[in-house]
Amino acid sequence: MHNQNFKMHNHQRIILKAGVDPNFATDETRKRPVLLAAEKGQWKVLQTFKQHNYEYGASSSDSVSFKQSTVNFAVWTKDSDETVLHLALKRPLLRLHQVHI
Repeated sequence: MHNQNFKMHNHQRIILKAGVDPNFATDETRKRPVLLAAEKGQWKVLQTFKQHNYEYGASSSDSVSFKQSTVNFAVWTKDSDETVLHLALKRPLLRLHQVHI
């Protein structure tokens, strides 16, 4: 069932603030959320990840928890060694000037 009012990035913001690990990859997909967002062209999700890193970094004084709680953009796929940028550039009709990663 597809709900046109569903805003994935809004739900994502809520679960990030609740402390969910943004770098967790399940056995089912084996891809980190940031890679899945880039692969699927979920630009608002990528922007939410970026904003989360900025907000958490600005409010955190503990560098250990900062590293564990921010989204790691420096990851790559296990099967093809593609980065977030590789996956984003493969998306059709990408307007790079609109993506602020």
